Amino acid sequence: MTQTLAKPTSLLDQAVVGHWIGGQRVAGTSGRRGPVFDPATGRQAREVDFASVEEVDRAVAAARAAFPAWRATSISKRTDIMFRIRNLVEAHRHDLAALLTAEHGKVPSDALGELARGLENLEFATGIPNLLKGGFSEQASSGVDVFQIRQPLGVVAGITPFNFPAMVPMWMFPIAIAAGNTFVLKPSEKDPSCPLRLGELMLEAGAPEGIGAAGVHTNPVASPRHVAAELLCQRVVGLDQAAAQVGQGLHAGEEPLLAGQHAQPEEDQQQRQAHPLRLQVHRQERDVVADEEQEGEHD
Repeated sequence: MTQTLAKPTSLLDQAVVGHWIGGQRVAGTSGRRGPVFDPATGRQAREVDFASVEEVDRAVAAARAAFPAWRATSISKRTDIMFRIRNLVEAHRHDLAALLTAEHGKVPSDALGELARGLENLEFATGIPNLLKGGFSEQASSGVDVFQIRQPLGVVAGITPFNFPAMVPMWMFPIAIAAGNTFVLKPSEKDPSCPLRLGELMLEAGAPEGIGAAGVHTNPVASPRHVAAELLCQRVVGLDQAAAQVGQGLHAGEEPLLAGQHAQPEEDQQQRQAHPLRLQVHRQERDVVADEEQEGEHD
């Protein structure tokens, strides 16, 4: 059954933008905040809470706790929820566009165009029953049959830039959650309200609490690159040491373990702008994780 929320207080009316963890707005506890400006005037409009490592842990823990039940949810049920999310985003597109205009500075027509591109990916995710189909090949080699299955991984994460605060998250979370994963989003602290509103619409659509922790704004004293490595390596993947390189200076030719949009030498300037944060785990660390998983299977 679709959950009906009390009409939310407009994010633009709030003096401080917090986080979205476990299906609710959560005030930051780190004691650190950053300014959110109105691009039309150049004046500060509100503040945004910056998350501590402990708050990132809470977001990931909420997503991890929600994963077993969400993975066990039937594909038809997940598809139904994806349709509801798509319809709610469509119904609230003008409100979402207003958030983009107020914090990013896009004119309304450009903001609506960004949402239209995101809606295309939500619509694609509603086809998840076909996208998750596996395959089987009998006698691929003498006495060898080959089969393919697609299964959710667990908690996945996205780090998105300031210039497309609605479209880029909607490139990431629809397929991730439709496939049965749970999702943690670290949006830009420059325009944080739209991702939080998307989290509220997911809950209203009937998505369980915790499958999408949107709006964990991490920008500690340490460089944001280190924050990205902390979130994606240590907290989500579970590596003890973040053997990651985040940014555009990745080693050419190395195969990434985690990279939704891996940098290519020929990519143009617009693509580099849209994906300023990338993560690559060194192969030796990847091999260690793979060896440990194999040992666990034999225990």
